[in-house]
Amino acid sequence: MPKLRWLNFFHLYQPPRWRPVVVRLVAHQSYRPFFRYLKSHPAIRLTLNLSGALTEQLDRLGEREIISNVRLLLRRGQIELTGSAIYHPILPLIPITEARRQIKLNTVANQKVFGDLYQPRGFYFPEMAYSQSVARLVARLGYTWTILDEITAGPIGRVDPARPYRIAGSKLTAIFRNRWLSDLFFMTELKDARAFWQRRDDDPRTRRVLTTACDGENLGHHNPTLLKTWHQLVSDSRVETMAISDWLKNKPVQNAISLRPSNWAARESELRDHQPYFLWRDPSNPIQLNQWRITKLLLKAGNSPRLTNAHRQRLDEVLASDQYWWASASPWWDTHIVIRAARTSANLASRLAQSGHLTRAQYLEVQRLTIHIINIVRDWQRSGIARERHQNYLAVEPYARYFGGQKVT
Repeated sequence: MPKLRWLNFFHLYQPPRWRPVVVRLVAHQSYRPFFRYLKSHPAIRLTLNLSGALTEQLDRLGEREIISNVRLLLRRGQIELTGSAIYHPILPLIPITEARRQIKLNTVANQKVFGDLYQPRGFYFPEMAYSQSVARLVARLGYTWTILDEITAGPIGRVDPARPYRIAGSKLTAIFRNRWLSDLFFMTELKDARAFWQRRDDDPRTRRVLTTACDGENLGHHNPTLLKTWHQLVSDSRVETMAISDWLKNKPVQNAISLRPSNWAARESELRDHQPYFLWRDPSNPIQLNQWRITKLLLKAGNSPRLTNAHRQRLDEVLASDQYWWASASPWWDTHIVIRAARTSANLASRLAQSGHLTRAQYLEVQRLTIHIINIVRDWQRSGIARERHQNYLAVEPYARYFGGQKVT
């Protein structure tokens, strides 16, 4: 009986300037044991997105073992790394010039640490947030393939994750992750390897090839037992793991496929409502709307030739998706992260105004919006609005999930 070819994809990321104690904790629980296991099991092949933001922090914190093992695995050809955007922005929601900059900075950050070993052919859209304009940009920058969620191609279950497709209107090849089998690595029901195989047997599309993609932090950090379960799965004699680029070699790419704006957490109801990036920009969420107003004001300073490198880097970092995500309350909610991000933007606006890159009116508007965000956040927390949104979002979920080692309820 032929083996199942399993295309494992993992996305590894920590927000820029994240708390060192948290990065070290995730390194201890997830990254270090993950790469140690790969080092000791040279038959395993897979594809990773190691975001430049994380690479910078691992290097700065002296996580030499992790970096050394990544280099070794790259030299062996055991892993491949993809391109992406350095600070994990939702690319379709930012100007195309900023998207290009973030993608190029990601290459610079990874080549600084990994040198010529970092030669990505594939591309990972942060959160798999897809748009045709960004896909065209990615193709122009020389990438040849991308991995997307299957909902981008239509209702879940219709596309064949076992074959590559040409994206209509682009030179990119796309492969699609199996949504439900990928999300098992986020769910409480994946208690052992047997549970995974039972779910896999329920999907006839996975007989020959299986494509999964999820956050690497799911293994060991978000779910403390899942790293061991994954070890059991990839060491199964019925499985042959492959990197995506290796699988694509000499594989014919036939008909073009038309895709829709989407992301890997999108629901069909959100796409029907023309809200493909709902978790980061919900038209009914005043916190997020004001966050994006601040972002737009700050980016007015981005093209100034007199902008210092320090100010430009802070502008790059404020595009990270995290502040919007934690303000969604769908179900993700953290008052400290949202308020801290708002204050960081306000402080940056103050510096940009002092150096003449923002007008006084623009600076005052950022300050006003910051105060407004903080007041809404506190009101949502105090009144229970955030909790209500959280529960309403989870009420239609068919499963429970883990995050940071805790069950999300």
